Amino acid sequence: MEPIDVKTIYPRLKAVLPRGVPADVVLSADDSPVSSPFAGDLSIFYAIDKGPIYEFISEKTLRLLTLSKEELHRLAVDNLTETEKEIRLHKGDNFFFVICDGNLEATLVLHEGIWDYVSEQIGGDVLVSVPARDLLLISGTKKAEISALKKKACECIEKVDHPLSLKLFLRIGNGWKEYDA
Repeated sequence: MEPIDVKTIYPRLKAVLPRGVPADVVLSADDSPVSSPFAGDLSIFYAIDKGPIYEFISEKTLRLLTLSKEELHRLAVDNLTETEKEIRLHKGDNFFFVICDGNLEATLVLHEGIWDYVSEQIGGDVLVSVPARDLLLISGTKKAEISALKKKACECIEKVDHPLSLKLFLRIGNGWKEYDA
């Protein structure tokens, strides 16, 4: 195995299969990717940025890195927070969206440094939708904002290559919870 530059490890959000739905492929415990729960139907996975692709970190690779799952999570989130990739917030019609590099947008929900600024722009509580890995849609909790966010998320998920979730998530403290709208 080639050496891993731990500065290239990033978190990745992925949809989890609903209970009772069998996986297409069953991996051994060693080959299974390391994951942590996020909220709703999403989990956090960890991957090495290899330029054109991201390689998921398996349980076996985690042991070779001599990191605990918690240390891996902190490292990946720190790398995301310290990324030199440009993060831009844009305004849509009653919602905002984030542009980064086309792969990290969804995981920016874990970027601890942007949410105070976003909350100021929105003027209160923050809701997000992550319909795809390259989409992070944001709004407040007013009825018109929620409606616009849901509409845009539905439009997006129909057109994307890598769909994630139609659920909404509310920022609570430094975390997220599924939001019933």
